[in-house]
Amino acid sequence: MKIKYKITAAILCITLVFVTLPPPTAYADNDSGSGGWSGVVVIVSDNLGGNFIGAGSDALFHGGSAFIGAGGAGFLWAASGYDVANSIHDLMQPGTGTIGDNISRALTVLDLSLSIYGIGAGIAAGAGMVTVGGALVAAAGATGTAFLIAKIMIAMGKQMAEDIDVILGSLPDANAGDLDVRKPNIYLYSDYDVEVNVQLEPYEYITCSIPLYDKDAGWDAKVHDGSINGRNDYLFYEALVPDSGFQKEWGFTVNNASVEEDMLEILNMYGFNETEKQDFIEYWVAELPEGPDWVFYPQETFIVDGIMPVYALPEPDSIYRLWFYIEPYRGQKLSYKKPEDVISHEGYTLVEWGGMVKLP
Repeated sequence: MKIKYKITAAILCITLVFVTLPPPTAYADNDSGSGGWSGVVVIVSDNLGGNFIGAGSDALFHGGSAFIGAGGAGFLWAASGYDVANSIHDLMQPGTGTIGDNISRALTVLDLSLSIYGIGAGIAAGAGMVTVGGALVAAAGATGTAFLIAKIMIAMGKQMAEDIDVILGSLPDANAGDLDVRKPNIYLYSDYDVEVNVQLEPYEYITCSIPLYDKDAGWDAKVHDGSINGRNDYLFYEALVPDSGFQKEWGFTVNNASVEEDMLEILNMYGFNETEKQDFIEYWVAELPEGPDWVFYPQETFIVDGIMPVYALPEPDSIYRLWFYIEPYRGQKLSYKKPEDVISHEGYTLVEWGGMVKLP
C-alpha cells in the first residue's frame, strides 16, 4: 500500500510540474561557455549504465543547460532529441503487461512529451542568445528548474515501478490456486511477565495484521496477566499462502444444522480454552456461507510450520498451531484420527488457530 501511495504521489507531482511549464523561451546569458562541462558530465552519467543515478545526473544537466549559454542550449536541443529517440524505442518494445510495466510506459509517454518540449526550448535558447534581459534570464531559470524536477520525478517513478513488479512477483497469485488464511489468532500465555518477539515467514504472505506487523522486526509483545501489551488477547494476522502441503486424508464433518455444536466438539478434542473457543466459534459461525455441510481438515503444528513458520524469542516451552482446511462436504470418504497436538496451557505457551475455505 505504501508503494502505491508513493507512485500516485509521484505521478501527480510529475503532472503538475509538466502542465505548469512555461512555453519554450529564449535563454539569455552573454557570458556563457559552460556548455562543454554539461556535455562532459552527461557522457559520464550515460555511462553509468542508465541506472537511477545516471538518469538523475542526466536530468540535472537537461534542466541546468537550458540557461547556461549557447553550448548549453545546443546540448539541450541535442540531448532532448536523443531522449525522444530513446522513448520511442522503449515504447516500441513489447510490454509485460504488469502493473509496474504499465506505470513505466505511461511515464515514458510523459517523458517523450517533455523531451519534445526540450527540443523547442533548446532552439529558442540558441535563438535568444543575442538578447540580454533580467526577466528573460529569470524565465529561463524557472523553465530549467521545472524541467529538472520533472525529469528527476520521472526517473524516480520508473525505478519505483520496477520495485512494484519485484515485490508483487514475490507474492502468491490469488488466481493460481492460493488460499486466504483467515483470522489466525496467536495467543501467548506465561505464568510470569515476559517480553516476546514474534516473527512469521515469509513476510510477503501477510495481507493484514493487528497490531501492525513490522516487516523486519515482527511483533514485540509484553505478556502480563493474560493480556498482550495491556490491550489485546491475541496477535492477529491474515495471509495468502500456496494451496499445497495440506493434508486432506482425515478430518471432521460439520453439519450446517449444528455448526456451533460440531465446532465446539472439535475444539474440545484439541484442548482449546474458553476464550479461544469463543473467539473461534464467534468468527466462523458468521463467516461460513449457509447451505452446505462442511469438512474440516486439521492442519497441525508441523504442517503449518512447513507453510508459514513462526519464531518466538524467548522460545516458548510449547507451541500449538492449528489451521483448518475447510471445504463443502460432497460425500468425501473421511478417516478419523485422534488429534496429536492436544494443547496444554501450562508454563510459557504459544497457541494459534486459523482457517481457510476452499470453494469449488
